[in-house]
Amino acid sequence: GPGALCFVRTPFARGAIPMQDERVPGQNVSAEHANQGLSREQIARQFRQHGLKPTEQRLRIAEILMRVPTHMTADQILATLRLGGERVSKATVYNTLKVLAERGLVRQIHIDPVRSVYDSTRTAHHHFHDLETGELRDISPADIEFSRFPPLPDDMEAEAIEVVIRLRKKRAAGVPGVGQPAASSDDPPHSAPPRRLD
Repeated sequence: GPGALCFVRTPFARGAIPMQDERVPGQNVSAEHANQGLSREQIARQFRQHGLKPTEQRLRIAEILMRVPTHMTADQILATLRLGGERVSKATVYNTLKVLAERGLVRQIHIDPVRSVYDSTRTAHHHFHDLETGELRDISPADIEFSRFPPLPDDMEAEAIEVVIRLRKKRAAGVPGVGQPAASSDDPPHSAPPRRLD
């Protein structure tokens, strides 16, 4: 359901605290890292350290995502580039993001079967996902505690754990059918009060 927890496979380490970034709807910046954006030179250095050639287009795409910690879709990055007058294809953006995620320079978060968000905060953290706006907000790992895990399949080890908590606006109380749990099949059907027969 919309309030359910789902687990997403991502690299595991320490995380950050949320702060909204107003640049593009649906983005979110971690307050802990808001003033720790990467310069073009730092991004190029990270490319080389991860075995990537820092081409002009790759750097421009990475700058949008990595200059401050944020969450963006490929389409948001493409729109930002085009607003700035850049001529770049959708395929170039998608291919660059795929390579950045494979090399560990950004994290790819699968929001649903057809949409991914790219997260420039590489340290482990969890997320709130606003189902109405699509916005992701960071949750510090210190704010979630786990007391028990299921046994892992034979010959497998846990690489990462990330929690995504899906959010929706609270429903109005007292409105029939709104804000009330759905009836289960075990609940007796509601019937009208008995009528007097005169």
